[in-house]
Amino acid sequence: MSCRATHCSEKIQKYLGITLLPQAGVALGMAAEAAELSDGHMVRNVVLFSVLVYELVGPTLTKFSLTAAGEIEPEGRTSARTANKPEAPVTLD
Repeated sequence: MSCRATHCSEKIQKYLGITLLPQAGVALGMAAEAAELSDGHMVRNVVLFSVLVYELVGPTLTKFSLTAAGEIEPEGRTSARTANKPEAPVTLD
């Protein structure tokens, strides 16, 4: 709804939700608070497992979404042994 209110493009409206999956900080805080409750250990275990799944799958889905929305361009395969070289000289003009 915020994308529509700010008149974002249709692609951004379509793929923004998927990019928010790997946000785990709030869930980890909730799991820590839930562990202090009487039956909170089960809640903590479920939340931690869901955080694990989201953190494994989330970055891949985020890259897919950003590429599909046209916000980033895929680089292709790169090697860690060779330095990335710019195609044209970089200027600060």
